[in-house]
Amino acid sequence: MIVLLVPAVITGGCGQDVSGPEPSSPAPIDVPGDPAAGRVAFVQSCAQCHASRDGFDLSAFGFSRLDVIRRSRNHVDDKTSRDIAAYIAALEPDGSFGSNSPFQPGARVGDGDVEYWTDALGTSGWPSGLTPVALRAIDPRALRVPLAMPEWSLEGSDEDWMPDVPLPTQVLDHSGSAIRTGLDAYYADPTESSLLRVLAPFKAATEGPGLLCWQSDPDPCFDARRWMASLGAQHYLRRGPPVAVPVEVAQVWWDVGTSAISLLGEADSEGDYEGLDRVIPSTFIIGARWMYLAFSYHPEAFNEPGEYMGVFLDAQGLHRVSAFVALRRMVGDGPAHQEHADQCLQDGYLAVKRADVEVGPGVTEFVFEYYIQFLEGGRPPGLDVGRARDLVKLTWDEAQQWLPESSPVLARVTALRERVEELLR
Repeated sequence: MIVLLVPAVITGGCGQDVSGPEPSSPAPIDVPGDPAAGRVAFVQSCAQCHASRDGFDLSAFGFSRLDVIRRSRNHVDDKTSRDIAAYIAALEPDGSFGSNSPFQPGARVGDGDVEYWTDALGTSGWPSGLTPVALRAIDPRALRVPLAMPEWSLEGSDEDWMPDVPLPTQVLDHSGSAIRTGLDAYYADPTESSLLRVLAPFKAATEGPGLLCWQSDPDPCFDARRWMASLGAQHYLRRGPPVAVPVEVAQVWWDVGTSAISLLGEADSEGDYEGLDRVIPSTFIIGARWMYLAFSYHPEAFNEPGEYMGVFLDAQGLHRVSAFVALRRMVGDGPAHQEHADQCLQDGYLAVKRADVEVGPGVTEFVFEYYIQFLEGGRPPGLDVGRARDLVKLTWDEAQQWLPESSPVLARVTALRERVEELLR
C-alpha cells in the first residue's frame, strides 16, 4: 500500500494550458509503468493542483488508467504518464465513491422545485400550523434538492471541484508564509485542527486591498478559493461522504459561490475587465451549486447582503428552494444572526420576495408572525431601528403581490404589520 499523503516540495505546472513533451511515437498504452517513479512524477508535475498532493481523488473516484494517462500527457512525456497511472492504480484509499458529486444532499438530485418544497414541509401548498421550532428542525442535508452539486472533475469546465492552477505564490507567502507553513504542517499531520489552521489565514491572504479578491480580474480569486475548497473536501472524503463539516470549511465553499457574481464579464470604468477568462456555460449555476452546498451543512451561517444565492437559485427556476432557504435561516440563531442583528428581518423580506402565488400568502403571514415573536423577545443588541423599519416596509411592499384586496389574509397580515411597527417605535 502506498502512503496517501506526500509532504514534499512541489514543482512543475498543472494548468490546463500546460503542454509537456510528447514523443512522436508513443509507446503502446498497455506497457506497464513504474509506480515508484510515478509517485515522484506526480508530486513534481501534478500535485500542485490536486490539493491532496497524492492523487487520492483520482483513485477514490475511480479514474481509469487510460484517463490518467491521457490527462497527464498534458504535462509529462508518454513514459512518465504511464508511471503516474501505475502509481494511481497502486493507491489504496480508505473509501471510494460511486458518485462524481459526493456531497449531494439527499443522496441524489431531486425531481423538481415543488417536490423539494413538499419533501421539506409535507405539502405542495403552505403548511397550516407550521411553527418556527418545526421549521428549525428540518435538516437541509436530508432534502433532495433539484440542483446537482459540483462534480469532481469536468474537463474544459469550471463547474467542478478540480482546480486548474496551483495556489499562487502571493497567497502562499502572505503574512510570513502562514499558508505555506500551514500546508506543510497539514500534510505532515492531516488532522481537522491542522486543516482549520490552514483555512484560518486564507481570507486575510486573499480579501484585502491589492490581494487576489480585491482585483477586477476574478480568475485568481475564484481559482484560489476553489483550490482551498477542494483541500477541505478531500480531507473529509477520505473518511467517507461527511455528515457534517466545520463552518470554516463550508465558508470556503460559500465563498467560491459568491465569486460567481464577479464572473459575469461586466467591464469597469476603464474597460479592462472582461470577466472569467475561460468559457463556462453559466456563472449563475456555479453560484447556486456552491452556495447551496454550504447552506445545506450550515443553514444559519451565511448572510446574503446582495441576495446572490436567491438570484442564482431563481435563475435555475428554483423559486421554492430560494424561499425555503430564506425561511430556514430566518428562524435560526446561528453565526449570521450573531453578526447581523436584523438577520431575521432580512430573511423574512427575502422569503416573501421569493415565494410564488400558491404559497405567498402563507409565507407572508408566517414571516410577520415571526417578526413579532422576534421583537417581543427584546430588541437584540445592535439592532438599527431605522434599517429594521426599512426591512419591514420592503417585506410589506413585496407582500402586496400575494394579498388579494378584501381578503381575510390581508386583514390578518395588516394587523400583524401594525404590531411590528408598534414594536419598532
